[in-house]
Amino acid sequence: MNYNLENKVLLSEDSEYKSLYQWSLQEFDKDDNKIGRDLIPWNYSLYFTASELRYSDSLDIYKSEDTEKDSDFFVSEFISFLARFSFLNFNV
Repeated sequence: MNYNLENKVLLSEDSEYKSLYQWSLQEFDKDDNKIGRDLIPWNYSLYFTASELRYSDSLDIYKSEDTEKDSDFFVSEFISFLARFSFLNFNV
């Protein structure tokens, strides 16, 4: 399996809540706009059982009205499942 990053990911040592986390990862798009929230470290274990696992993919093609321009397309893949959470195991 390939793990190709589509966006830039940077380490940030600026934390809004220094007592909770000292660093985070931040994701940026190709125009250097921040995407989503800070990705903060997680010091706990999260246990769950997954069922009804589904894989789906799609290809959307958008035809351009300009006959000299190529059509645009968007490929997406999703994995979804039902999760039953067990408990949190605090590893401090």
